[in-house]
Amino acid sequence: MAHLDNKDGSYNCLDCGKTSVPLDFHTSYEVEDFKTSKDELDEPVTKEFLRVPIVPLNTAPLFTMGPLELPIGKVARVVNVRWNGGCLEPLEFSVPFSDYWNAVSGKRYNAQEMFLMDLSGICDGRPNFSALKKLIKHRYKIWLDLGIGDIQDLFDSFAMDISYAVAGSLSCPSVQIFEEIYDLSDRCVPCAYIDRDVKWSREGAGPKDHRRFLGALGRIGYDRVALIDLTRLGVREGFSWDMGSVLEGSDCELVIGGGVRESDFDSMREMGFAGALVDPFTPVIESIIEKPEDAEPTKDSMPSSDSVERRMPGALPHH
Repeated sequence: MAHLDNKDGSYNCLDCGKTSVPLDFHTSYEVEDFKTSKDELDEPVTKEFLRVPIVPLNTAPLFTMGPLELPIGKVARVVNVRWNGGCLEPLEFSVPFSDYWNAVSGKRYNAQEMFLMDLSGICDGRPNFSALKKLIKHRYKIWLDLGIGDIQDLFDSFAMDISYAVAGSLSCPSVQIFEEIYDLSDRCVPCAYIDRDVKWSREGAGPKDHRRFLGALGRIGYDRVALIDLTRLGVREGFSWDMGSVLEGSDCELVIGGGVRESDFDSMREMGFAGALVDPFTPVIESIIEKPEDAEPTKDSMPSSDSVERRMPGALPHH
């Protein structure tokens, strides 16, 4: 071919210096299909609005159990939680992890990501590694907060088959740990747990003002941060619109949790949030748990168009 030579299977243009590989088309229809697909790829990509259910796990009782004959998914319980002003406490209502997983990952809800909270690790500093490994294995994209208090906890998190480790303020000893984590991994999501101000594992560990906290994370280099309104988590009162103020001056994309229901998604996206951490037991999720996948769905039990038509996103970008 004029102006081309063939080296190592690639073609080098002697005029412009570019290297390329020829495309072979057998019919004109294949050419048109290629043009159409290329036009679609060239269109600007719109970022998905994240929708990630919060899944609090009460694994503490498993420490005292002997060898389990039942599957771990039936023994480990997903609980609703409330903030008592000092820690997250599980409520009596709970369902087996396997039932909860089937409900939110099935066709009717179609969640492909989950925010797992190991309450034993967050509240008591005793992550249940054995239970978590068995539950997480071969699952979809998992965000895991096992109560990271040092760098070893970060390594322990990734020893399990997770997508993102969550470093929450409730367990972090200082704001400096976020700098160390950032240098080690691009798959960690900082999370500020807020009750009027940021709650830390100890007094003086980091800035209480959430704007200062977000500013510090932005300067480190994080481009996405989670915030959870503890006062609304598990209360089913809906998203707090006052949280919209955290967007002002923030260089980070924010994923917000605490009282969030499926009906809040549109408003949260319009306000500029990158995504939502959905409360553990919204009416929609409860209805699916009560009426499993093989049951005939009713109009009242179906999720809103927000939660059905828009699918859970995939990867979480980072630096």
